[in-house]
Amino acid sequence: MTRRILASAFAACLIVAGVVSVARPASAAQEGSRAYWGGSEGIMRMALIQLVKQQERHMGASGSYATSMAELPSFRTNPALTVTLEYAKATGFGARVRHKAFPGRSCIVRDGLDWNMRNLKTDKSGKFTDEELQVSCDDFR
Repeated sequence: MTRRILASAFAACLIVAGVVSVARPASAAQEGSRAYWGGSEGIMRMALIQLVKQQERHMGASGSYATSMAELPSFRTNPALTVTLEYAKATGFGARVRHKAFPGRSCIVRDGLDWNMRNLKTDKSGKFTDEELQVSCDDFR
């Protein structure tokens, strides 16, 4: 009995603290915007994280970053995405990902020493990355 009360109190604390959310039925508008856009943004972010990992592997093996996607043959991503190296030099790279279903929106990431990569901005809102390896995305709302 005491365990059940403690478990219930712990669960209530987690809900109040925002650690655990209680599922609520979403309206059609919420389902069509927040859930869908958030899911697509997550897929886009993961594609850039995978690209960064591939680039780091390439750097470890060859001593330089790949300057074209052809140099990363093991990189695979969702077919709805287009990942491009916007800037690519041996000492750094800047990449962009776009989703076919959401034209005009993108996510970006950069790494390396080239100052030109600081000019890399997202398509819609013009966000840039303040730090290396930080993924920045347009607002998906």
